[in-house]
Amino acid sequence: ARLLYEKRDPAALPLLSNMVASSQMPLARIHALQALAGTGLLREVHVLKALQDKDAQVRAHAVRAAEVLAASGAITEATWTQMKNLASDNYIRVRWQLALSAGALPRADKPRLLTQLLTRDANNAWMQDAVLSSLGDGAGNMFALLAGDARFRTDPIGMAFLRRLGGMIGVK
Repeated sequence: ARLLYEKRDPAALPLLSNMVASSQMPLARIHALQALAGTGLLREVHVLKALQDKDAQVRAHAVRAAEVLAASGAITEATWTQMKNLASDNYIRVRWQLALSAGALPRADKPRLLTQLLTRDANNAWMQDAVLSSLGDGAGNMFALLAGDARFRTDPIGMAFLRRLGGMIGVK
């Protein structure tokens, strides 16, 4: 991986792409995805394939790799839609990474995604922190969405989160 990163050889692209698409080992798919990201050869097709992987760790790494695409302005509607679908993933590690990575994605509907993630895992302090760290300018929108949910605002955990979110908005 170090040599691939240092050389940045475009000849590695087909080999790494093949690993992401068809390796039998999840760890190999993760390493190939990270090598593509580190060498500047990562493409949307790689991220889309990995976002749909059967292995949760590969999906979580694909969400993180999408941040690389976002930095170059290459997040398309197809990638964003696939990422939003992961908000209902069965594995909290994938949802948590999605909450963290959402901060790097300049999308207008990001507060809605973060609200969905938070309401599913409101009792998880790590998820709460990940959501808060990714909000940015959408804090007011998220507050309105959460305050409009009677079930969330009447729950003690929900009220505590709304207080934290309100404090964050006030400080800003």
